[in-house]
Amino acid sequence: MTTPRLQLPEIAQGQSGKDITHNEALRALDAWTSTGVQDRDRDAPPDDPSDGDLHLVSYSAFEIVDVDTDDDLLFVDGDESDRFEAGDTLRVVDSSGNDGEYTVDTVSYDETDDRTELTLEEGLDDDTADGEIRHAEGDWNGHIDEVAQYDGAWYFHAPFPGARVLVLAENRELIWDADDEEWGDLFLGRLRLHRGDTLTIEDGEITVDASVHAVATEGGASEDDLHTINGGESGDTLYLRPEGGNEILLKHDEGNIRLKSGSDLRLRTSEDTVQLLRLESGYWADVGAGGGASFTNRTLDEPETWTVPNVSAGATARVLAETGDLTAGRVEAEATQEVPSDPVTDDFETPSGSSTSYEGIVWRESTGELILVNGSEETLYILDGFSDTVIDSYEWKPPDSDVRDADLDGDGNLIIANGNYDLIRMDGLTDTILDQRTQPDDHILTGICDDPSSKDRFISVAHASGTTYIDVIQWSDGEVLDHFEVEAGESRICVVTGDLWMIESNGTYSDLENDEARIYRFDGISGAVVETYLLTDNLGTADNLTHDGNNFLVGYYWNDYYYGRVSTSTETVTKRTFEEPSQERILPVPEGLRVVASRQAWPITDVDTGADTLKVGGDQTGVFEEDDEVEITGSTGNDGTYTLTSRSWAVEAVGTTDDYFELSGDQSAYFEAGETFEVAGSTDNDGTYTVASVEYDEGGNGNTRVYTEESVEDSTADGDVVIPAVRYYSGDDETQLQTSESLDDSTADGDVEMWKGTAYASVNWGA
Repeated sequence: MTTPRLQLPEIAQGQSGKDITHNEALRALDAWTSTGVQDRDRDAPPDDPSDGDLHLVSYSAFEIVDVDTDDDLLFVDGDESDRFEAGDTLRVVDSSGNDGEYTVDTVSYDETDDRTELTLEEGLDDDTADGEIRHAEGDWNGHIDEVAQYDGAWYFHAPFPGARVLVLAENRELIWDADDEEWGDLFLGRLRLHRGDTLTIEDGEITVDASVHAVATEGGASEDDLHTINGGESGDTLYLRPEGGNEILLKHDEGNIRLKSGSDLRLRTSEDTVQLLRLESGYWADVGAGGGASFTNRTLDEPETWTVPNVSAGATARVLAETGDLTAGRVEAEATQEVPSDPVTDDFETPSGSSTSYEGIVWRESTGELILVNGSEETLYILDGFSDTVIDSYEWKPPDSDVRDADLDGDGNLIIANGNYDLIRMDGLTDTILDQRTQPDDHILTGICDDPSSKDRFISVAHASGTTYIDVIQWSDGEVLDHFEVEAGESRICVVTGDLWMIESNGTYSDLENDEARIYRFDGISGAVVETYLLTDNLGTADNLTHDGNNFLVGYYWNDYYYGRVSTSTETVTKRTFEEPSQERILPVPEGLRVVASRQAWPITDVDTGADTLKVGGDQTGVFEEDDEVEITGSTGNDGTYTLTSRSWAVEAVGTTDDYFELSGDQSAYFEAGETFEVAGSTDNDGTYTVASVEYDEGGNGNTRVYTEESVEDSTADGDVVIPAVRYYSGDDETQLQTSESLDDSTADGDVEMWKGTAYASVNWGA
């Protein structure tokens, strides 16, 4: 007799030699409760073991090349006669009809055919030459997959259902799968949070077996496309980065990778990382990207022009409703802070020595150079870092001399905004135009910057009818992805560590005094101000802004035109504040990444108080799942916390002629024509069905009949009718969420909010 879980030997009543059984149990306890086994890749015991050593017994595999069922012979290629001996136990797997364990009777080598012949004591039933022999040697023979324990001699412990071992050599925890009779990774067979081998792309595909992989290009190419990721299971999280200096381009929707931007994602350096989630559909969806990873889109072969729509306040609400308001929880600007009168750590005069300002200043991080763009003087300077040392300068003629602001896009192309309502992208730092965007006639551009989260997006600042607008626009098709109205005047912008920063200079559209300028910090790329700084004295004339990764670089007048590096010490920068301390969470992830969980929101489009369901726009089945906790905010009468849950009812009767399932009680509120439900646990009716109609027999048996568009084949009244917690209606392009708590108000307003994680490269608080 043994114990039910650890299979420890029990002492029988009246047994002699009780000490032997007792010691066996103690030894097994010592093995199964130890910190871990040393390795799992040996097929024979080590030459010099020490007391207490633990190993997971592995095997050598030999392909079966021939079978003789008459004489019970197995054949393997080559001379392996020294690997087997009479009395050895063999395990045959993956064969057509000979799987099992066998005992070797004799071993011989056939030199003519160059193969080893194994005669078995047991009979063979199938003469198909397939499968493989698994074999462990020496004292370990016959103990494959068991834990080998050394205590003066070798002792073995067979795995039991749910047994776990930690393989110290791999820092990897395994669990015994009794159904498949094999050791598998913990986490229910999913990818372990473990650094795997470097994978090389082959024809656009890789196969993963861990949660963290470096990816190499095929043949060592400078860049390569990745469109298909094999391996993994639903719910797995995967981190990928390029190996070395070669670029990897994740292709959107060409294989089984779907990116939320709808465009490809480029990983440029070994510090660029993407986090992916495996969906039930088999697709890998991006959760976030960090480092210099950027989304890309098509390259324009020739200039083209499109017009940005004049977005109204109503359209602003629509854009926010579609994209989700990600600023929940942030407070409005704190009281304006006054920057110390002399925060400039060093400065220099414009290279020309004149008082003319350079309308565009850009920091090129890859080379550590400062680029000065002057449209009126038609000159472009490249400076050696933050200094007046000119590396290069040349004539530069944009289509309009009224340059207001400039930046570099993800490909190193200069993008400029001018007062003639144009947004222009140049070919590198030349004056050759790649493409040009024209804003409405009443929009006067003052600022532009690249959106570092995507190659195909840029951010602009414009003024119209006394209002300042910030637009997030897609280069490729001109779509306005986001639109904000802000209370500020003439402005230049830049993005620092994910937040938009803007400098407002005193001028036509500003209410500032002549010797004042103001810097705004927004919550991400949004119109929500979280910090403001008032610049005075010499800096009060500042009208240009960029950032070198550590400090702001501003342009300002001080007799002539100067550029100053502004210290961003704790004296001049205060940390952003939140309405509650849990608005930012740092989650444990592999080294080099951090995950910031942000609260995302989806506007509610429908509420059913009878069924306790609500709907949000689009297919959100990859976002929500059963047991998720969500919060409703901003509604008329449903604000609160809810848990998503499925509902089920036992099938009381079945109609195979009229095609219906009958449920106890009045359940009519939960079913509508055109909706789908599932049947599970039945004899032969499991599947997904579409509701044709619903009928509640109030005056009869008090049951509800749900008639289906599909045929009901089996008359056995068993199983359950199930409404899933989350289901998508493609016709309406809406997702229904089923809550375990009651919804009391049928007004379709407010938002559903939930925490979602995003991976970023580790950054320091700056600017």
